[in-house]
Amino acid sequence: MEDMKEMFVIKRDGRRESVKFDKITARIIKLCYGLNTTYVDPIKVAMKVINGMYTSITTSDLDNLAAQEAAAMSVIHPDYALLASRIAVSNLHKDTEKSFSKTIDALYQYIDPMTGHSAALIAQDVWEIIQKNSELLDSTLIYDRDYHFDYFGFKTLEKSYLLRLKGKVAERPQHMYMRVAIGIHKEDIQAAIETYHLLSEGWFTHATPTLFNSGTPKPPISANAAISSNRSSTSAFVNPNNCPLKNTFCRPVNSGLNPLPNSNNADTRPFTCTVPVVGVNVPAIICNNVLFPDPFRPTIPRV
Repeated sequence: MEDMKEMFVIKRDGRRESVKFDKITARIIKLCYGLNTTYVDPIKVAMKVINGMYTSITTSDLDNLAAQEAAAMSVIHPDYALLASRIAVSNLHKDTEKSFSKTIDALYQYIDPMTGHSAALIAQDVWEIIQKNSELLDSTLIYDRDYHFDYFGFKTLEKSYLLRLKGKVAERPQHMYMRVAIGIHKEDIQAAIETYHLLSEGWFTHATPTLFNSGTPKPPISANAAISSNRSSTSAFVNPNNCPLKNTFCRPVNSGLNPLPNSNNADTRPFTCTVPVVGVNVPAIICNNVLFPDPFRPTIPRV
């Protein structure tokens, strides 16, 4: 650790401020509500953060450091993982736009910096619906529910699921849930709001393709499909051109052909069919060497 008298942090607005141990400690203590204070010691976390600091560290990086230190202490008590999650979520809330409609508008208006052309991350019809109902949707979101995630769950969302702009996360988890709900129900706003509440309260969740793609310009939201083979040979391959995969941007989960249970008649035996390898020639019943398009192509740019 460098000399505390010479250290300073860079605020989110660009201002420099000298390091204050009491301020770091107070922020961590504020997020310890409801935790087991017999085992969770915010002073210890703050001390570890101070030891890992360096001059000119940004407040965002300082929060990330605090979250990592708290997560590392979860072997002492699991409440440290909740503390780490709260620090990380609070950091994301400070770095992102609160308004759902403004966030969606920014994602829709995105311009590819390499080409200078529009590269909207939100489908036009979804954008229009959200802007038309912006006041209702903005007032519906409950951002305190973001704090229900543990550290691992939140970092998984942050790394892979939340949409980004210019390399930085632009969405909050509640934004993602509402985007998914609108992408599914479109003009049926009440159904979308009901789905949002069920998702954000943890009653159920959609599969990864839905959370990734719903509301985006290429929104396939199913992962696999079931078809039947009318051949008696169980070793036959199925022609991918006959599969009910209407869009090649979906993300198959299973691989190969697997007989479904309770299928005793070989002539009508159904199979779960997905493509096992990306972009290769797949044997088929009708014709050989069928080139199946790349099903794992990213549906949205991960910038």
